[in-house]
Amino acid sequence: MYNFTNILKNKTTIFVCVIFLAVITNIGYAQEKDDSQGIDAATVSLPTKDNNDLRIPRMTANGKFRVSITPGIDPVPINRIHSWALRVETASGESVQDADIVINGGMPAHNHGMPTVPIVSKGIGDGYYVIKGMKFQMPGHWTVTMKITDHAVSDIVLYDLTL
Repeated sequence: MYNFTNILKNKTTIFVCVIFLAVITNIGYAQEKDDSQGIDAATVSLPTKDNNDLRIPRMTANGKFRVSITPGIDPVPINRIHSWALRVETASGESVQDADIVINGGMPAHNHGMPTVPIVSKGIGDGYYVIKGMKFQMPGHWTVTMKITDHAVSDIVLYDLTL
């Protein structure tokens, strides 16, 4: 029979046990996290050259709005807070004033979001809005999703970026 008191007094044994438990716990957590999120090569949308250009206007997922972005700093910086100008139009080209816009973003492959919570100003005229607090803390594949709601009409647009 082992004398656990003597084993616990040995600092090296304690250190090895703690490291072993930490490694086993993290391996199980990573596997569980990946499985629960369904993140794999087939589900991560990789950016293309066209998707990486924020200035190219694009339609929202259900075709309700047309959106274009102009970053305040070009190229989009890493680890620096900056602003974007956003223009929102209806599908027929009319400026959208006073829409509610929510920004969400992150790195799908790393399963983390943006380090900031961007805030969108109310319309400043002709369908333009200012997004303050954009920040990407590391290079890689990022997604930025915008949910746009104007009266009873709501739609989303997704931007894939490689920084």
